Amino acid sequence: MKCKKCGCELDVGSQFCKQCGAKCEEDEKTIGEQPITMGKAFFILLIIAGFAYVSFSSSDKEVSQKERSTKSSVSQIDEDALADKNCKNDLGFSNIYACRRALSSAGIDADKYIREKWITTGNRIKGIGFCEGFTRLKRSDQYKIHYDKNCNAKELYIWSDKLGDFQRIK
Repeated sequence: MKCKKCGCELDVGSQFCKQCGAKCEEDEKTIGEQPITMGKAFFILLIIAGFAYVSFSSSDKEVSQKERSTKSSVSQIDEDALADKNCKNDLGFSNIYACRRALSSAGIDADKYIREKWITTGNRIKGIGFCEGFTRLKRSDQYKIHYDKNCNAKELYIWSDKLGDFQRIK
């Protein structure tokens, strides 16, 4: 840096010229002329890299949280659609295989209906079906089943005459 009044070379950080005594005023050009050392350059790059890492990692977390919530709701819809495809016919009626598989998966003896009559009823709610089985003794059990994609029971309800509605058993 040089003194603006006399042109004498000034020491870095000095406030007055040692030759003429004029006050040293640093302007933007003077500051810009100071050399950047390797240490300063490394420090600046380190700060920039830190900001970039923080901004990218936080945006990745936000995206992955959104993806997870979207995927879970989509996977539920997809699983119910697969349950309809695998466990029901085009009219929404549960197939006999699905009824027996769902009951067995819930620990209910579906074999008691093996030589007897099954009735399946339709339902347009995705993943939900109704089955009714009759034993030799003409006893009837009515089930409402929320199927998974493999026709196992995710939720299972049995008709209760006392309640006049289905009661959850699984």
